Amino acid sequence: MAKASKKRSAARTGLKWKRKKWYKIAAPKIFNSKIVGEAFAETPQSLLGRTVEVNLMQLTGNIKKQNLVLKMKTNDVKNEIGQTTITEFYMQPASIKRFVRKGTTKIDESFCCYTKDKVLVRVKPLLLTRSKAKSSVSKDLRDRARSWLANTIATLTFENFINDLCLFKLQRDLKTVLDKIYPLKACQVRKANIETRKKVAIVKATAKEEKVERKKFVRKRPGERKPFRKPAEKTTEEIPREKKTIQKKTEKTEEKKEVTEAKAEPKNAEAKA
Repeated sequence: MAKASKKRSAARTGLKWKRKKWYKIAAPKIFNSKIVGEAFAETPQSLLGRTVEVNLMQLTGNIKKQNLVLKMKTNDVKNEIGQTTITEFYMQPASIKRFVRKGTTKIDESFCCYTKDKVLVRVKPLLLTRSKAKSSVSKDLRDRARSWLANTIATLTFENFINDLCLFKLQRDLKTVLDKIYPLKACQVRKANIETRKKVAIVKATAKEEKVERKKFVRKRPGERKPFRKPAEKTTEEIPREKKTIQKKTEKTEEKKEVTEAKAEPKNAEAKA
């Protein structure tokens, strides 16, 4: 009897396994709904709530972004393909260790703020100075980074916020702002996720931040030369000054010639004698 019950339980588990199949999971629209993985489930609806972690290099094809990871959660199913939304962005811990070196100061911060579409987000910036900084300087950097990020994130939707993080646009703008206080070696956002806890201290946006203007780098083509520019015309005041300098130079050269000739005359007379 015991053997028969074991066979029945094995048969039931085998039937359950046969009912399951592989379903594809797609990335959000900002990544062109690219297929990022597969899940083994009984029905398409059982995909809801499942999370997938994807390396950013797989989505963009840029090898420099292999240290960044996006965590996605399935919230809908269309044509038996799980549709996802991004819930977390973070840097791998091994890549953070490479930044830190001797003779530098590491500054960490963690705070919560709202996006434009009222999504509560927790942001954890990471700052690394070029040399050892005082505690007062690190406090100024931390406060400025918190206020600037809270004000800029308040003007962005959650999708645009994640897009700017993936393109390093937000990190570059933050670095240009903080370099005025103290020169930084690295300015990164090590983690950004949707905050689910209710009782959390929230940093509110105080004022609109000015847009950071960065100089556009123009790459020169091989063999390309700078356009010829005519020299600026000299003013009437500069012309007499130049005449005076030329006259002084000619007078000095004439004096030197006279001195050399005077020295050479007695020597020539001795040689003739």
